[in-house]
This record gives sequence, structure tokens and C-alpha cells, in this order.
Amino acid sequence: MRGLISRIAPRSNACLATGFFATVCLLGLFAVIWALYEPDLSIHRGMKPSQDSVDFRREIAEQLARISKELIAPEREGLGDIVLRLSRIVSRLDPRYELSDEEAIPKEPRNSSLAGDARGTVGALGPGWGGDGRELVCGEHYLGERHGYPFFETGFVAKGGCAGERPLHLVVTILLVLGEDGERDERRLETILNGVKSYNSEMKVLVAAPKVTENMNTLVKNTGNGVLYKYGKASPGEAWNMLARHAATPFVLFARGMTHFHPTHSRLRRQIRVMSGAVVVAGGAARNEEGKWNMGCLQSQMKGYSLRYTRGYHISARDCMICDHLEGPFVARTSLLHTHPFSHVDSKSDISISFLEAVTFADWFLRLKQAGFLTLGCPDVMYYVLGGTGMNRGPINYQATWLWLAVQWQLTAIINPPFSNPLETNSPKSINFSCGEVGLSCKVSKLAKKGYLVPPCCARQVVAALRAFDQFSSSGGGGDPVIQGPDSYTNVLRYELEAGSILGAVKMGSFIPWDIDGDATFESKDFPLYVRGKSWFKERGFYLSSFEDPVPMHKESPETSVKTRGYFCLNTPDIYIEMWGYHNLSMDMDSTPEALSERNDSVANKPWRSLPAPNMPPTRIHLKTLGDSEGVWARVITNPGLYARNRYGPRFLRHAQSWVNLGLGDSWQSYARSAGGWWGGSQCSRTYHHACLVHYPTDGNLNFYDDEGM
Repeated sequence: MRGLISRIAPRSNACLATGFFATVCLLGLFAVIWALYEPDLSIHRGMKPSQDSVDFRREIAEQLARISKELIAPEREGLGDIVLRLSRIVSRLDPRYELSDEEAIPKEPRNSSLAGDARGTVGALGPGWGGDGRELVCGEHYLGERHGYPFFETGFVAKGGCAGERPLHLVVTILLVLGEDGERDERRLETILNGVKSYNSEMKVLVAAPKVTENMNTLVKNTGNGVLYKYGKASPGEAWNMLARHAATPFVLFARGMTHFHPTHSRLRRQIRVMSGAVVVAGGAARNEEGKWNMGCLQSQMKGYSLRYTRGYHISARDCMICDHLEGPFVARTSLLHTHPFSHVDSKSDISISFLEAVTFADWFLRLKQAGFLTLGCPDVMYYVLGGTGMNRGPINYQATWLWLAVQWQLTAIINPPFSNPLETNSPKSINFSCGEVGLSCKVSKLAKKGYLVPPCCARQVVAALRAFDQFSSSGGGGDPVIQGPDSYTNVLRYELEAGSILGAVKMGSFIPWDIDGDATFESKDFPLYVRGKSWFKERGFYLSSFEDPVPMHKESPETSVKTRGYFCLNTPDIYIEMWGYHNLSMDMDSTPEALSERNDSVANKPWRSLPAPNMPPTRIHLKTLGDSEGVWARVITNPGLYARNRYGPRFLRHAQSWVNLGLGDSWQSYARSAGGWWGGSQCSRTYHHACLVHYPTDGNLNFYDDEGM
């Protein structure tokens, strides 16, 4: 959570009004869907729907559910792409009702403070200008499918001499930050300056370099269109911020990694033209030095302390892809850098400027998405950039490179991160961090009390502890593991998970991500062996404590209590598992008939047993968590699903917070009223955090952690 509070712009009541209006629109959409489906249901009543139609309805329902959650999220500062996504859903149901792109793209977020910057007004052409980009460049029209044959270098043509059009050098300034590649950077600078001069001799190129050389000064003097700035040991983000402060135009081109400026392929007017409303960034594809083309449009998703990047797009607008992140150069509003500047990204390790820059842009685009802005990637725009198999020389410490971002956003995994050389095949698919490295606490009771999901690196402590406990028990008390055979199950220390640990095993296949502890039972006769095994557990990073003998569970009637002997805690560094002594475990007990009318004496007047045959192995469930694929086959109640349903009652598969955080007197009170909703328990104080429980479903087990995260 640390460091994130500063990322949220001040909110106003206008946001609530926007959210209310959008919610009303969503309800209207539900009505449209019902109107479309209801006649079919009446006509085909009784007919079995095809699997395709079932899958289609489920997909639509899932999309609407996701959108509705985003609408009510307190951290939302703008509509972002929500209206566009709703419009596409409407189009799939009935194209007649689809909104146009201009209708679906919302206004800029009300709290963005972009318009009317301190350095200018909405009406004055300068860095604080707040109008639409299409007001400064002429519109375009399409000349037809045959125009431009055979290579189609032309097709969409901008009109000339329209009212309001301004000279392009008054509209956009080019920003270029150089690295530490000496002669290569000087060649880049010369090529770009000459390319821009041949296109528009009055267009300014602001250049930042760690060290300004004599050759650079000469190049700038000869071309007459560049301005040099030295940024020394400052971070790449600080260098970009410095250049943006010196720009005097309403738009800037971030020439990130650019090697050549191509006047036709860069298509600056095209990018400026699509800039209106919530769209504040527009870029294009990139062609590297080996001729490899890359769209560079990425989607980002945070969940369960993981950040995943996916190449591609879900939706488009204005003939551009809506992206969460762009890997290549792009045009942006100058005022955006005044309200949302780049962060100062540093590293204790020796990391190249290009890699620090990749982290800088990743952080910036994440903050733009969080604020409700839109970024467009236009495939017809192409930039010439650095890159190729020879770009990355020597070993690269990827973990050290991305540690800063992981700390700022509290991530234990970054999957498919965007690198400075995006087509590099040797880049890792996932970069993982420990809880300690990113400053995450594993005090699960505190996390649950604050309404946060438990990090998977903390859940691994529980799985590892149960694996050690299973090993100790299977070895008969810390010796060599007992060879499993037909009669071996009577020679080990028997135990079974119970209570919330059984519920987690059945529902999640792991530790419940919002639980506060673990629960298990053991045979009371083995209590002394666990007392003597303290050193064995200590050698493996765990410790046993709180030994009590005896400890009746039901003090009002200890003589009839099943749990009457023995108690201790198995402790990980941060989480404890309560161990309760039983005289008998579930496999020793008689089985209860399903119906009250049935009697348990059907076989030779002998009651049905919990297991149908003697010497059968105990029931086990495989518990695992992200980053621990081995997991443990932990012993559980003979029929764990039956136990979970009978113990927790109706809606036991729906989720609810721990009884402690629900304000219940104890765990024996009913969860049914709270199941299926997070609002009955503890609430996040920072609802924008990706681990806040309100962002997660209250049913199912598929959407809590990224499968490749840690």
C-alpha cells in the first residue's frame, strides 16, 4: 500500500454523479438484453439451448458483471473504456443500437485537471491548451478501396486549409532522451534532427543527454531545430519531465528509442486528430533495426499481487486499438506531464538507462489507466526504433530492474513485462519477488481485518508448514518416513484438517486467502510425541507452542466432548495453525445415513463405517499455492465436502470473511447471511488497491490469483 496514496488525484462529487449516471445506463442495458432474449425464450420454451448460445450468454453476463464492478469501484475517476465496452456488447446483441465511437468515448476524467493548466488557458495555444486535437489539424476523408493501388501508401487523405488549422510546429514538439551509448546516440540524434528539419524546419526537437558532447552541440547548431539539455545522473523519468516543462506546444511526441523520423509513416496529424475527451495518448507500431514490426499494444491486469501484460487489444475506437500500455513512441498532451509526471525510478544495482526507462513508462501507463484516461495505438502509424538481437549485451538482472515497480505497486509477480527491446526472445516470461522484497507483511490477521487478500507468498507458509507436519506424522514422529503398505496406516501419527482449513481445501484447494489461521486435529495419544518434536520443527523453520493438556473444547460438557485432550499451535514465521486433540478421528467413526428413515445397521447388524473397508488410506486433498507447485497431500476428514457443507450450512460455497471480522460471537454462528458479499465484514481503507477484497468475486475460485504469479 505504501507509495500508492500519492497516485490518486483528489476526488469530487462529480465522480459520484458520473458513476450514478453510468449505473443507470447499465440498468437500461440489462433491460435491452432482456427485451432481446425474452421473445426467443417464449418461442422456444422447452427446447434445449445449443451450447453456443449458452456460452454466448455466459460471456455476455461475465462482461456485464465485470463492468458493473468497475462502475461502482470507489477508486474510479473516469469512465475510461466502459461505455465503449458496453456499446460493443450492445452491438453483439443488436447492431442497430451500437453507439458511435464519438458517442462512446467519454470526456476526460473530471479530476484530471488537464484543462486550463497554470501555464495557459483552454483558449490559448500552448502547453495548457485543453481543446480537442481535431480543432488544430484538418479532418481526413477516405478516397475509396481502389485509391492507392497497389501499395496503398495513400487512402485516407487530410483536407487542407480548414478553419482553425495551425502550423504543425505550433502544435507538437518532439522530445528525445538519449542514453549512454556515445557514438550511436550521436548518429541517432543527427538522423532525427535532419529528418525533422526536412519535414518542418521550424519544428523543435528537445534533447536530453546524460552528457552533452561537442559533436552534439555541433549537430544542433548545424540543423538549427534542436535544443540540448543535460540530465547528468538524473533518472530517465526526470529527464522526460524536464523536456516536457520546456515544451511550448499543446502536444509532444515522445521519441522513445527512435532512430529515424519518417514524415509519412510517423503521421503526427493522425495521432493529434484522435486526441479528444479521455484520450490523452496516441501512438503507433514500431519497426526495429532488423525490420521486425511490432504493434506494441499491451493490456495490463493486476490481481492477487500479480501484474500481467498481454499483447493485443479487446476493443478499438477511431480506427485505433485501445491499449493500456504502448511500447513505442507516442504523442501525448503536454499538460498531462504537468498533472501526471513520470516517477523517479532508481535502482541500487547497475541498471542501464533503457531498462530503467522501461520501468518508468510501465509505472506511468499504470497510473494513467487508474486515473481513467484512454490510450490509443494506431496501426497505420509506424516509428523506426532501436532493437534487435544485438541490442542487449551481457547479463541482465531482470529482477533488480523491475524491483522498483514491484515495491511501488506491491507485486510479487510481473508476468510478460514490457522490455526496452520488446522482441527479445531471451527475456523472462515472469519475474517473481518475495513478500519481504516488496515490503509485504504476512500478518494475515491484520490483512484480513483491513479487508485485503492474503499474498500468495504468505499462503505458501501455511502449505509449507502442513507439508512439514505431514512429513513428521508420516514418519511416526520425525524419523524416516514409513513405507506405505496395506497395514502401514496404523503405524503413523494420524491427523486431519478441520474447520476453515477443510473449507479452504474444498473450495480453494489451498489456504483461504482471507482467513486468519489454520485448523487441524490429531490423536490425543500422540500428544507427547509432538511435545518431543519441537526441535525437529525448529530445524525446518517452524515452531510448536502453546501446549495445553487437557483442553476441553466444550467446557460445559467435557465428558461428552469428542475433543477432550491436547492442544498446541504449529507456527510459521507469521501464521499459526491450531492443533486440537481427538480421541478418535473421522475414519474411526460410524457413518450417518443420508435420510432419517434409514438405519445404519444394514450389513449383519453392523453399522456402516466411515471407510467401507479396513486399512484403507485416509482421504487426502492436494493443497498448493502459487510458487509452490509441490504442495502437500494433506489428510482431511473422510468426506471433506460433506463436512464442509454440514459444518457451514447453506451457501457454504459462497465466500464470507472470518467470523472475527464479521463481528460474530464465535465461529459456530451462521455464515449464511454474510456469504456472498464482502461488505458485511472489514473494508479496505484504500479501495483502489488491487488486493482489496471488494474487487474479487464472492463465489468461485478462479479469479483470485494469476496462475503464473507467485
